[in-house]
This record gives sequence, C-alpha cells and structure tokens, in this order.
Amino acid sequence: MEVYSPKSFQDEFKNNAALGCFTFKTSILDTKHTEKGVKDFFAEYDIRIEAIPKNKNVPITGVNKIRAVLAEKIYGDKQNSKELDNFEESRVLVRNTVNNSTRTFEWSNKDSDFIPVVYLDERIHAKNDDGTLCFKAVEQFCHTIFKDEILQEIRPDLYVTKVK
Repeated sequence: MEVYSPKSFQDEFKNNAALGCFTFKTSILDTKHTEKGVKDFFAEYDIRIEAIPKNKNVPITGVNKIRAVLAEKIYGDKQNSKELDNFEESRVLVRNTVNNSTRTFEWSNKDSDFIPVVYLDERIHAKNDDGTLCFKAVEQFCHTIFKDEILQEIRPDLYVTKVK
C-alpha cells in the first residue's frame, strides 16, 4: 500500500505553500581521545542543522534550488567534515499560507511530489447534530473525487478515445 493524493490536491497545496524550514540531521561518533574525559559521556551525539528563511513567504516552487545550495555546505572540522547532503536525514517543512497547516516531507526520496493532508471539514459542510461530519456527505465526496479525478489519473487507459 502507498499513500496517494490526486494531482488537484497537490496543485492546490503547492499554489498556497511556502517554505517553513530545512532540517539536516546526522549522528556523530567522536573517536578522539581527550584529556578532559568528555568522551566518556558525550562520545556519540546528534547534530541537527536547521535553515529557516527570514522571509516567511518563500514559495515552494523554489525549494529544489534552495535545497541544492544548502546541500553544498560543509559541517565539521578539517579531519571530520561532512556535506549537508550526506547527513542521514534531510527534511523540508512546508506551510500552507491559506489555512496555516504545516507538513514535513522527507527528502530522501529526492522527488518533488508533495502529498498534502486534506482536511475534510474544509470541503464538506454537512454536519450531524453533534458537530461531526455527515458520513453520507463524506461517502459522496469520496465517490465523486474517485470517479472524477483519481480514476482518470490511475487508469488513463480507460479514458482514451479512438481517432478516425
């Protein structure tokens, strides 16, 4: 099983998305012997580097270029240096500027597909007396999205017309 999001949901998210921050994380095992005995209790540790734009409205469309520039940076000392691109974890946090929701994406997949979280209460307005979403309306919404968008994306062969 894999997570799937219709292209229209991804496009809607990208159109309203801004870069929140980049996070690079790696573990360090310090094998140097020290006279002060720091090695005994602090020999292994995590390094986390976070790049947060001062401009809060950096569009998500430029995220690949920005990440490429950051990934060239080097951390460490002369004997033990490491490019950020070689850190064990690389994540990007994206913020939707319309509803202020955030989503964190692993960068290990090296692609630009964003699978956003879709909040149904923004799309379905029919509610039960207790304030929960009406399940009939949720079912109808799911059927409509599947029939009108998802099926055409996952089975384009069903929507081919014969040219005479």
